[in-house]
Amino acid sequence: MLQEWKKEAGVTHLMLYKVRNGILTIYTDRPGPLIGCRGERIYRYQDKIKALPFNRITEVKLEETDGIF
Repeated sequence: MLQEWKKEAGVTHLMLYKVRNGILTIYTDRPGPLIGCRGERIYRYQDKIKALPFNRITEVKLEETDGIF
């Protein structure tokens, strides 16, 4: 799911992520393309991720990093 999101957003740099207490946190240096215009892309993928039957993710957060991490 994250690879599909990354490809649609056109992000070619590395993304790191972690899941803790039901919160998926994605670390990237360019969160804008992942969020999309007016947040449309993040809301769409957040709904897709929550709809997966085998996970317990309740929230998706994006954290901006400074440059290469």
